[in-house]
Amino acid sequence: MRENFRKISRFIKTGYLIIFTARVKSSEASYYDIERDMLNAVRRARLLKEDVKK
Repeated sequence: MRENFRKISRFIKTGYLIIFTARVKSSEASYYDIERDMLNAVRRARLLKEDVKK
């Protein structure tokens, strides 16, 4: 999760504290699934920078 957050952190607005927690099933998820889910959570929270159109 740290590496995934490092990868997507450049797309996140500054000035916010973001906490991600992992559930037991996340140990079965792929690296890319976790990255996608983290990015979707940030998008739902409307914390993506305006210039990101993923």
